[in-house]
Amino acid sequence: MSRADPSDSSFPIKGIQTFLSRLREYGFYTALATNDERKDTEAILSHLAMDGLFDIILCAGEVNPPKPHPETIFTICQKLSVHPHEAVMVGDSVTDMMMGKRAGVALTIGILEGGVTPKEKLEKVADLVVDSTRDLKFF
Repeated sequence: MSRADPSDSSFPIKGIQTFLSRLREYGFYTALATNDERKDTEAILSHLAMDGLFDIILCAGEVNPPKPHPETIFTICQKLSVHPHEAVMVGDSVTDMMMGKRAGVALTIGILEGGVTPKEKLEKVADLVVDSTRDLKFF
């Protein structure tokens, strides 16, 4: 199976579209930082009906050095005119949490649902670990 054909294996985390839509309704910016290629990322987002839910998307090769270096967060924050200490990093990997910590974000949140990182590993690096985005209440 090719990553360019997301229909075989990609499925949304339950409630993620609603979560992202509500964040944006309440004035939060949303960004996606991925080590996947842009064409694959856009295909997956389209397949999952998630296009338009992110203010910024940064993909593999668009920022150097890559995760876990904080440059990706610095670039996102600069484009959105937000200071990193006002940002929250939500992710499913140790690399995501390390990037957030190194950038000095206000909070790093590890998500277990849909991820591949065991809870024990995320708890060592994240400020907070939750089962799902449905457990997060920003509004």
